[in-house]
Amino acid sequence: MTKILGFDLSTRCGWALFASASSAPRFGTYRLPKPYNSEDYGARCWPLMEFVEGMIEGHAPELIAFESPFIPMGPTKGDDGLPGKPSFTTTQHALRLQISLATVIEMAAKKHRIECLEVATSSAKVALAGTARLGKEKKRAMVIAASRRGWNIADDHQADAGAVCLVAYDHLGEA
Repeated sequence: MTKILGFDLSTRCGWALFASASSAPRFGTYRLPKPYNSEDYGARCWPLMEFVEGMIEGHAPELIAFESPFIPMGPTKGDDGLPGKPSFTTTQHALRLQISLATVIEMAAKKHRIECLEVATSSAKVALAGTARLGKEKKRAMVIAASRRGWNIADDHQADAGAVCLVAYDHLGEA
C-alpha cells in the first residue's frame, strides 16, 4: 500500500494525505502568502516549497500527485463565425502562478527522490464525482462527493486534493 500526498494548487493549496487507498485520509489547506507585489512569484512559491518539504519530512509519502495547472481556453470562432484561434480566458499572471506552483511540487519530489504524478483536472472530477461535466457548480459538487465518501474536509480545495489521490491510486493499480 502506497502512501500518497496530493495537492490542488492555487493561492489556497488543498492537500490530502492517504496512508493507503483504503485508509481515512487527512486533509488541510495551505494559504500562500500574498506579497505586496503580486508578481513576486518567488515570495509566493518559496513558502510552498518549505511547506511541501515539511510535509515530506513529516509524513514520508511514497508518491506525490498534483492537479495539472488549468489553462482555460475560450471559444475558437473568429469574428466571421468561422473557426479561429483559441483565446485564453484567464490572466497571464494566473497562468504563470499555477505553472510555478506545479514546478515547486515537482522540484520537492525530485529533491527527495519521490515519484511525482500530474493529474488532469477532468480525471480528478471523474474519480470523485463520477463525471467531468460539473459546470458552474463544480466546487459544490466536489465537496458533496467528498462528504459522501465520509471525508472530513473543510473546502473544495481539500476535496480536489483527495480526488487527485484517487486518480493516483488508480494509476498505481491500487484503487
